[in-house]
Amino acid sequence: MSVWSLQIHDDKVGGYCLDNNVAAMGWSFKELDEFSDSQYDKIKEKINSLTDDNWENFTDCAEAMEYDFDCVIKLHDEVREGDFVWMFFNGRYYVARVDKESKWHFSQEAREIEAANQLTNLQWHYVGKDNALVPSVIENAFLGEKTFKKILDYDVEAFSAWLVKAFESKDFVEPINIWRLLTHTSGGDISQYCLDNNVAAMGWSFRDLKNDPDLEESVSKIETWEDFQACSEAYYDEVNSSVKRLHDDVNAGDVILMRSQEGRYYFAVVNEKSEWRFNHEPESKEKDAANQLTEIKWQKIKNVNPIADSLDRQFSFVGRTFRRTWKPEIWNFVLQMLRGE
Repeated sequence: MSVWSLQIHDDKVGGYCLDNNVAAMGWSFKELDEFSDSQYDKIKEKINSLTDDNWENFTDCAEAMEYDFDCVIKLHDEVREGDFVWMFFNGRYYVARVDKESKWHFSQEAREIEAANQLTNLQWHYVGKDNALVPSVIENAFLGEKTFKKILDYDVEAFSAWLVKAFESKDFVEPINIWRLLTHTSGGDISQYCLDNNVAAMGWSFRDLKNDPDLEESVSKIETWEDFQACSEAYYDEVNSSVKRLHDDVNAGDVILMRSQEGRYYFAVVNEKSEWRFNHEPESKEKDAANQLTEIKWQKIKNVNPIADSLDRQFSFVGRTFRRTWKPEIWNFVLQMLRGE
């Protein structure tokens, strides 16, 4: 099993892929339509008569045009039934499993939009638009310019297989968001503060304001998200991604996981009354815990043995303070726990 990333450089191609259940890319010989020189007549003739069975004709023409078409070669030679293809375009992630009927196809009609080389018979599943929804390895796979490449990561293979299986299941239920909250801020560990105050809290509390009375006054008047944004851009030069995620992306029904300073694990289900706030109380500033999601009822996880190693890795990784966890074993464990199984 392999996992592939398909980089979409034109939204028209992405839409075409979704509408036609294909993974498509260029090297379509579109420029030949503008060439009148007779030396290209044989190439034009071969291209215009291309079918699924004459791969050699395609490679002959591609070499004659001096194409660097290794991505098409990978699509034709290396993709196998059971592989997974990830696609990212227009800010959204999609995933598909390669079917036993999937094959390389050169589409004459798609030459105009540079999408002639295709892998057919794919059922795309919409995953989401937030980078936190996918493993960072998948996110990073789309940072370069390479159109089609293999993602070498065992966890991504397991995640892709689990996710597509969930989408394809007749009993499919939209996966809930499960978030991992790290609680070490510049004010120390704030897990107990979160437990005592029924909040999910994090920093960026403007603790070290000095010699800037105007900004200090602005911070003291933060009431809305827009107020916080303005102060963050003035002081931090940006709005922290974890705080933005806490404000923008958490929904009722989501689950937040937290580990205490003593190593105990807790979970909470976000409810309809939960909302972001910037807490001005002295303790929240002292502990660097001013950004908060309220109405969080923490519950201790009684038995983490089935996923102890996976949880430990999630909370030992020093990265974003707040991000979605995508580990299949954690999702399954949390769903079973919520069902009382």
